[in-house]
Amino acid sequence: MADVAARVGVSKMTVSRALNRSTGSDRATSEALRQRILQACEEMGYVIDQTARTFSSKRSGFVAVLIPSLNNSNFSETAQGIAAALEARGLQVLLGYTDYRVENEERLPRVMLARPDLR
Repeated sequence: MADVAARVGVSKMTVSRALNRSTGSDRATSEALRQRILQACEEMGYVIDQTARTFSSKRSGFVAVLIPSLNNSNFSETAQGIAAALEARGLQVLLGYTDYRVENEERLPRVMLARPDLR
């Protein structure tokens, strides 16, 4: 982000605001400046650090879904429906496969919740 900021001649905070589309405040970046920043990001191959974004927003963008079987068409269709509904809201499915095992049904939510970038 520092390299993008230096290239465009702005602060890292301005780059952050542009990438996060902070528009409701008086400190939001103009659309022209935002486009210059996005262009620089593309040219430089900059990729947003989703872990940092998760920590700052306290949102991972994932919804955990546990399914007992990958072979059963009912569960695969349900998972597809959930994924489609979430994608329309800008979210992604984090799929956990339990194989009908109680220990997996108990362990997987703990494992998922233990990751600070997925809370």
